[in-house]
Amino acid sequence: MKYLGRRRVRVVNSKAISFVFKSVLFLTALYLCVVDLPKLQVAYAFPYTNIDVDTAYNMLTSGLYPDLVVLDVRTQTEYVGGHICGAVLIPVSELEARIGELAGHENHEIIVYCKSGGRSATASGILDSHGFTKVYNMLGGISAWKSAGYPVGIVCAPVASFTWVPSTPKIGELVTFDASSSTPNGGTISKYEWDFGDGEYATGQIVTHEYSSLGIYTVTLNVTDSECLWDTEQKQIQVTVTTIPVGGYSIPIKGYTATKPLTLYLALVAILTASFTIAKRRKKQQN
Repeated sequence: MKYLGRRRVRVVNSKAISFVFKSVLFLTALYLCVVDLPKLQVAYAFPYTNIDVDTAYNMLTSGLYPDLVVLDVRTQTEYVGGHICGAVLIPVSELEARIGELAGHENHEIIVYCKSGGRSATASGILDSHGFTKVYNMLGGISAWKSAGYPVGIVCAPVASFTWVPSTPKIGELVTFDASSSTPNGGTISKYEWDFGDGEYATGQIVTHEYSSLGIYTVTLNVTDSECLWDTEQKQIQVTVTTIPVGGYSIPIKGYTATKPLTLYLALVAILTASFTIAKRRKKQQN
């Protein structure tokens, strides 16, 4: 009887252990499901929606979607040839790398389009995989948009233009370069880049520069606008040397720069002036 009793106890313990083990497995599986479910929802629970051009136009013009983004995933050349006004250009081939440019719009409406709908479907899938929850793929693309008679915008490249003063600067003289005459042609000029032709560079609409050597330099201005379009203008500027009049003559001071004082040169001028004055007086006395 004791042996049977011990055997019975062993059976009970085995069942208890089995029950506890199964319970742990169940609770672990339940925990993993609860933890991972939000992650699955963020990545896959919001597939993009296909819409026609009429729906897209109504979304754009109704005023009900103040944070609406229109994303053009074609090439820049296609974009320049005609696009939906206000569209942001990110080619589908660059979307993964530039996804950060859409940060903050994860829960805003995004209408994606291309030429006919193929590339925009791919781009919409990419946006889905990055957690964008309100993605709309415009069927038929810009071709269907145009066929429906809806407006498109055409952007021209900006025109670079600049002036400078003084027109013929001297060595060490401060030159002001001004690109205010550049025109955007649709976008907004966002960057001004200068190459002064002497190995020095600068950025900004209005900049200054000093040349340390005489010569003719080619100055290049490159302007880029908000549509990533650009234009360049080049002009030549002649830099001369500083001269000092002495006795009716002009003496060039080739070694002078803005960082070198004129003390020695002024002393030389004073000596030469005195020499010329004495020479003239002696000549008059002899006559």
